[in-house]
Amino acid sequence: MQFRNDIQGLRSLAVLFVFFFHLSPSLLPGGFVGVDIFFVISGFLISSIVLAQKDKGNFSFAQFYKSRIRRIVPAYYFLLLVVAVSAVFIYLGVDTARLRLALLHADFFNSNAYFSSADTYFGASSSENPLLHTWTLAIEMKFYIFLPMLLVWIRKKWLPGVIAILTAALFIYANIGVASGNKGEIYFALLARTPEFFIGVLAAIIVRSKPTVKPTAGAALNITGFALLFISALFINENSAFPGALALLPCLGTAFIIIFPDKYTLPVLTNKPMVFVGEISYSVYLWHWPVMAYMRYYYSITEFSLGQIIIICLSTVSLSLLSYYFVERVFRKSSAMKLWIGLSILLALNVIIANSIVRLNKKVEHIPIAYTAPSLGLDSHSGSFRRAETFGDTLRGDRILLIGDSHASVMKPYLDRMGRVHNFSFRTITNDTYANIPGIPENVFTAPRFYRRYLHILGHTYDELDNCQIVILILSDKSMALYGETIADFIENLRTDQAVILFSDFPRIDKNPVRINRNFIKNQSRRNVYTKIYGRPGQEILRAVESRPNAFFADFTGSDIFRAAPFYNDTLMYYDNDHLNFYGSIKYSEASEQEFILYLDAAREYIESVVPES
Repeated sequence: MQFRNDIQGLRSLAVLFVFFFHLSPSLLPGGFVGVDIFFVISGFLISSIVLAQKDKGNFSFAQFYKSRIRRIVPAYYFLLLVVAVSAVFIYLGVDTARLRLALLHADFFNSNAYFSSADTYFGASSSENPLLHTWTLAIEMKFYIFLPMLLVWIRKKWLPGVIAILTAALFIYANIGVASGNKGEIYFALLARTPEFFIGVLAAIIVRSKPTVKPTAGAALNITGFALLFISALFINENSAFPGALALLPCLGTAFIIIFPDKYTLPVLTNKPMVFVGEISYSVYLWHWPVMAYMRYYYSITEFSLGQIIIICLSTVSLSLLSYYFVERVFRKSSAMKLWIGLSILLALNVIIANSIVRLNKKVEHIPIAYTAPSLGLDSHSGSFRRAETFGDTLRGDRILLIGDSHASVMKPYLDRMGRVHNFSFRTITNDTYANIPGIPENVFTAPRFYRRYLHILGHTYDELDNCQIVILILSDKSMALYGETIADFIENLRTDQAVILFSDFPRIDKNPVRINRNFIKNQSRRNVYTKIYGRPGQEILRAVESRPNAFFADFTGSDIFRAAPFYNDTLMYYDNDHLNFYGSIKYSEASEQEFILYLDAAREYIESVVPES
């Protein structure tokens, strides 16, 4: 097909949309539609090439797949290698282990499936993942597997109708998925993104048919295309029901611009800067995100300063040019043998480093894991849940149960120490974000998989609740705000022969101190300035506690231990901005020991008063 500079300009526009969105969503709330523009362009270009070769009778599946590999894989594998090596020096502890898995999925173009299990594409943790953007390459490579089969095997006269029907059906599928609350999974789903490529395929079929359109009508459609792109970038946002029907706006906009090029708008897309940025857009896309993600991670920030934006722009341009001239262009011109040898070496290095990244990181980063991750009671918590566990004086059979969210999980060392010192045992099951108490509404959960996990853990919790006399309930202030009425109902509906001790939440910190400090002993050379955030239960929860003789509210947050938080005696007591580490939990236990035992004794006295024989 004839080379079109305007499509290079469209690529430039797409990557700039994505770049500005990733820099700050406030700059361009819907800039992520740049990815959809890329998908339409890919569908158009690839189908144009395949259909032209089919007409000439010289299409080869082997040559097609080799050309796609040559175009995409070398720069991609080079990026993964640099990201993996950089992580050894930038990442900390448990985060390196998570990145290892992401690297291995990325090596084999499975990032979209892997990231569909993350909280969300738009979440804070996702914004620090240097490989998040690789999901688009996974989608693209998978689409390229079956696209030529459709184009070659379906008869020419049937092709437009088949593609149109598939496009409509898959847009409906995506729309239903988003509407039913599966936005996180649908966003990364191949089937939900395939109709966007198909819009490009239909554009190619239309262009090849050389439609006769009046200049005024063509110009109107071209302008409409630009309008749709900018409306999408400005008014669609991360809270929109996207993808699905809403994705039609940027996709049709891109198709209109491709099908109906106009002499008045062509200069916008075909000027030298736009064409050049379009030429290196793949490298820009590859490199801009890891630069931003690593900066967010290292400095524990969500917004960039002006100086950081300048560094990001310069780094992205430098790395993109390096990748384009010394990787992309070199492999495009290499022989088949050099291509396969080079890719084999890059893949082998990637897999080796990915599998060694945790071990290599430990040689660079010397913070013990007890300061950077939860380290007690993991078998009884959330995604790694296997069974309820017993801690404290395990030779005893006290009927005490600790439940709650991740804030309860990090208090297991607190109660374990308390139990060993004061001779009591406790059982425990905990769950991330959504405490394992009955009755949390399904619509509170951000994804169906979290609801399914909650139900699974809750099933085991019921057995523990039936057998316990004293419930220790520990929740984050976020949980208490998210489903406070459910917590209040749980307290009010406990059996009269049970007591509950509800903890007030320990303070949160505004930044991740491990990343700021880069050590577990306070580093005086780092800017360790933090704001403490105290949260208390809502009124409905406090009323439930006050109205029940078997309910007690334990508030130890005024303890001196939090005066210099996130440090105590110049030692780090948080493993992120929201959770105590093992050291912090133990020190908190020591600081509030006498007060806690008073509450535990009060709960025991209540149980004895209603069940004397116990």
